Amino acid sequence: MSLLKKIFNKKVEKWLPNEYVLKAHYRLEAHDEARACLSAVSLIDQFSVAVMTNAECERIANDWIDSPSVCIRENNDCDYTIDTLMEKKPEEKLEVSVDEPIFLRATQYVKSQVPDADVVMPIISNLESKVEAQIDALIDKHIKEAGGLAHLNMIMRAVQEQNSAFLLEMHDELVGFVDVKKPQADELLQNYCSLAADGSSLRSGGSYIHKVVEAAYSLAVIEREIARRRYAILFFRWFENIIANRLFFVQSVDSLLASSRNVLQKRLSCLIQTDEDGKYAIAIPYKLNINNFIADFPDFGKAYFSKISADDLACSLADFALKYKP
Repeated sequence: MSLLKKIFNKKVEKWLPNEYVLKAHYRLEAHDEARACLSAVSLIDQFSVAVMTNAECERIANDWIDSPSVCIRENNDCDYTIDTLMEKKPEEKLEVSVDEPIFLRATQYVKSQVPDADVVMPIISNLESKVEAQIDALIDKHIKEAGGLAHLNMIMRAVQEQNSAFLLEMHDELVGFVDVKKPQADELLQNYCSLAADGSSLRSGGSYIHKVVEAAYSLAVIEREIARRRYAILFFRWFENIIANRLFFVQSVDSLLASSRNVLQKRLSCLIQTDEDGKYAIAIPYKLNINNFIADFPDFGKAYFSKISADDLACSLADFALKYKP
């Protein structure tokens, strides 16, 4: 690996006290190369070692979930996702008279008030596209920060835990609507339809028709609530896979950086072993600014890591160290 241009072709002896001391002998250019490698290792550690606490990362995850550009929370009295997919209440009420087949008209009305899949699926698709773009933006933002990889691992896991909670809530609420509320509403509608069809009158006088209208509307609301949760479950299952994929990516980048670190450490070992004269120098890492590195690599993020090898990354980091050396 050639990381240095020729500087001087002479030997030096240099003593530089530091906690990262490496005692070895170098030509001057080899000494600079060693410092560059050591500095690149230090830079990798800056990305990999957490600065924020787990609680701070959980707060970032929650803020992201509740942000206007994402807005998918389904707990703590929030119905952001199901409200995005479908309004809770029907826009129309049943219109029927005693001269019509009342129960048939009522059931047709209830069915008509639940949008078909070809209406809802494009809404889900749009939400998926928006959320996927936002989670990639979240990754690209935090991966460029000190401790970014460690933080992203905690942030993604916090989002994953929230998504599991949303899925569980949707399942529990769906069971409540299907097993309890819908059967009760079905029975009530049938009873009112039978009474209205028989010409029975309320105790206060008048037809049961308006009771049929109210019962049909209530059942339509329940059917929409069922549909809203079933579609939300589809979305959260999709998101479950997206989070798992992004967690795998974060872990892959962590492995890539670890491999690059090994490349740099092996190069350091090679430099140390080429002891030509038995003289010694001490190499310490340059103090590198992580923001300067990001400025040099503006595409440093998800796309960057998908196309670079450990060797190339190690070389890029060491070259950067040489560029910004004191």
